[in-house]
Parts: sequence; C-alpha cells; structure tokens
Amino acid sequence: MDTIRVDVSYRPLRIGWVIQSGDIEGFRSAVRLSYALWGGRFNPILIADREAEAKLLVDFFRVDVIWPIGDSDTVKALPRKFPYLINPFLHHSLFVGGDKDRKHAQVLDVQNAIVHLSDQPEWQRLKDRGVRLFTWHPDDPLADLFLMQCGDYPSVDETWIDYRTMFKQATDANEEALALGGVISPHLVDHPSIPFLSRVGLRRHYSVDARRDSPGFFVGDARNVDDLVSYWNLRAADIPLWLVDPNHLARYVEIIPAWEKLIRELVAHRPEWDRSVALWSRREDIEEVRKPFGNMELMFSQVSEDLWDGLHGRVPMMHLGSSSVLGVVGQERDRIKVSFAFNEKPFSGHSCFYSQHLGASISFIGGVYDEQYTLQPPYLHELNEFYSRAMHFEYRKLRSEPGRIGMIIRSTDQDSFLYALPVGDMMEQIFRMGGYESKLSSGGLILRQLIARVGGSRGLECSRFLAYADSCGRMGRRHRLRRRVLCN
Repeated sequence: MDTIRVDVSYRPLRIGWVIQSGDIEGFRSAVRLSYALWGGRFNPILIADREAEAKLLVDFFRVDVIWPIGDSDTVKALPRKFPYLINPFLHHSLFVGGDKDRKHAQVLDVQNAIVHLSDQPEWQRLKDRGVRLFTWHPDDPLADLFLMQCGDYPSVDETWIDYRTMFKQATDANEEALALGGVISPHLVDHPSIPFLSRVGLRRHYSVDARRDSPGFFVGDARNVDDLVSYWNLRAADIPLWLVDPNHLARYVEIIPAWEKLIRELVAHRPEWDRSVALWSRREDIEEVRKPFGNMELMFSQVSEDLWDGLHGRVPMMHLGSSSVLGVVGQERDRIKVSFAFNEKPFSGHSCFYSQHLGASISFIGGVYDEQYTLQPPYLHELNEFYSRAMHFEYRKLRSEPGRIGMIIRSTDQDSFLYALPVGDMMEQIFRMGGYESKLSSGGLILRQLIARVGGSRGLECSRFLAYADSCGRMGRRHRLRRRVLCN
C-alpha cells in the first residue's frame, strides 16, 4: 500500500436562504436561523422571484444547500433550479427529533460552539470583554438593523432549543435595552453579542483570495427589504459594515465616527492601495449617498447584480481549522481508494451532536501514479452528483470546490474515504455539459491497453528505464569488445 498526504479543512455548511421578494418576516426568520448556526453569519439570502440574481449568488457564495423559507410556490420551486445542490439531510427540517425527544440541529450550531470552546482560554477572554444581549422595541424604525447588528434567535417553538438562555448562561451576558428612537451608542461595537458567537473561531482559508472586500458603511433604507438583503449579503461575504439610514441620520451622530475609527484601524495593515473605507449602496446618486458623511474620505462601491458575477468580487472560504493526515492508498474492485481520518476536530464531536453536519474540504499533496485517475477534479459544481457517485457512495454528500473536494460529514464521523476519479469518465461528463458526446478513439483504446499491459504509468516508466539500461549494457559490451580487439 502507498500513502498520500491529505489536508482537511473543516468548515460550516453554507446555506442559501430563499425568501419571497418583499417578505420582511421571511427575511427576519433567515437572520435568526443564521445566528443559531455556527458560521450562519456567512449564509446569503436569495430572492426567489429573481432567478438570474439567485444563480449568481449561489455561484458567488459557493452555496452547499438551498433552504426555502415560506410556503409560496415560487420559494419552493427555486431549489429545483439547482439540481446539483441535493439536500444532504434525511429530513426536510433543520431541527429533528420526536415530540418527546430532545430536538437536534442538523447543521453545526452555536450550542456545539459553546460546548467546544467553553473550557478554553479564549472563552474566558470573550466573557471578560463583557458580553451583551441587546433588546429593542419592535416598532423602532431601525429594528431590522438592530436584528442584523445585535442579533436574535428563533423562538423555542420553532427550534425546540432555547438558544437565548443557553447563550446568556454560557457567556454571563448582561441584558441591555436600546431606547426607542434613541441615539445609537458606540458601545454596540465594543461588546460581543449574538452575531459574534455565530462566527467565533472562523477565519479565512488561504485557498480562496477575497476580492473587493473593503469594509465601511452601507447606505440604505432600514425598512426596505432589498436594501436589508443587500446589506446582509455583503456582511455574509465577510465585509464589516454598518447600515446608515439617511431618514434617521440624527441617531448616527456617535456611531459613524466610532465605526470609521475602528475600520481605519482594521485596514491599516493592508497594502496602501487597499486601505480605503468603503461606502456601499444600491443607489446610483453618489453625491446624495455621501451627504451623511460630510468630508469623510470614502471609496464608493455600488451594489448591483454585476457585483455577484465573480469577476468583480470573490467570497472567501471561512473555516474552523485544518489538519494534515496520512491517507492510505489501496485498491477496491479495480478502483483506487484513499482512506483517511478526521483528526484535530475544531468542534465538538460528542455523540449528542450526531445529527449535525458540516463540510470537510479535502486536498491531496501528491496524487495517484496513474494518468487514468485523478484526485483533483476541476471546479464544476454542476458535476456534484457525478463526483459523489464516482468518488464516494452517497450521491448527496460531495461538493466541488476550487482546487479541492468538499465532503458533507457528521460531527461524529471519525474517518472516510474517496475513490480516485476516472479521467475518461470525467471528460465525458464535461463534454456532455456542452452538449457533446465523447469517447476514446481506437488509437486511445490501444494505448490504454498497452499501458495496462506494462503495469500502468509506473510500469511504463520502469519499461523505459529497463530499455535504457539494456541499450547502455549493449553499448558497454560493444565498447569492451572493441578494446579487446584493439589490444590484441
């Protein structure tokens, strides 16, 4: 048996929430559900009746699962537009369990984060910063801004898990009510709150460089669902922003300078050309958008459908941690199989979290010594199901990633495997995507048989070496014979 180095990066699944255009309650539900999940802060929101934009967002965020929120036919139909993003769960609910049983999340949630981190030094440092649980009046015009910026959890009736009480007890959080119509205090950004827990421990992975990720301000209407969704999606791309509503500018007199100071400190380490504080907006009138900020030096960035096309921006992969293990390469029914373990888990793998799923992003250092197989298929998420069936045995559990293979695993899984992908089958699928049929030529079939006869590519290299050594041997014999003749 041979061995190969396997790099495993553990990441939360990226869920694309689907809501109907203008559905403010659906939007709020998506935000609350996101904050209940570890890494949910990075889940985008898709508008069901904007199919073209939804497709761009699915590609831009490299979504793993599409989850409808609402009962409209349009919302329920959108996931079917992405047949390669097959629901990896056995149930059509994010929370499972019988009426008398304790409910469990099917995705890595903040309860897992609390259990995993609560006995580590970082957790005490978090508590020392003074964790806050903010509340606000439901009739506050900026209520939805506070929902995104300060966070909230779904009701216990929806999840059967009291995340709010759990958060408060684990962090010793203090309750604080925001005054109706009051000035936004800068200490909202000084104290960790619910959104912080959703992203705790997550960092950018080196494999995907972010593009156009300048932090700063977003100008929009806090009661306009389109503005709220755009603002949420920019923050889901790991861009720190504060939404400024010009209709309530007096409430921002303290938070705007405090946030600017924080952002300028954040970008100070970047290259000089990338230290700008950005001003994002869906509006086209730059001068009107700039008014709330006076003479502040800002770089304007318009939010439009083109932003999500992958050419103007790129979202990073957020991961919890990585480990390198030694994979064992073997044969199983004429297939090359690589088996490997899941070590150094940066989350809780306790049996009580058996139902929770996450992503294991796999890359291989080296490869199989056979040109007819590969462990690095091209990044084409339309081939997710083909990759799953050819490289694994569960047709729902693989996701194509840039330079990597994403596996959907349970938090309790200890090991797994992948089969090397036949290059010929892969090429047939790629050509089929373009509407072409392909097959090996007669010459290609003959060459494949010849390579197989000499033991594959390794055998071919060995045959070349033996032929070279044999020719050198014959030359050596002729040289020795000539010397004997001359000497005699």
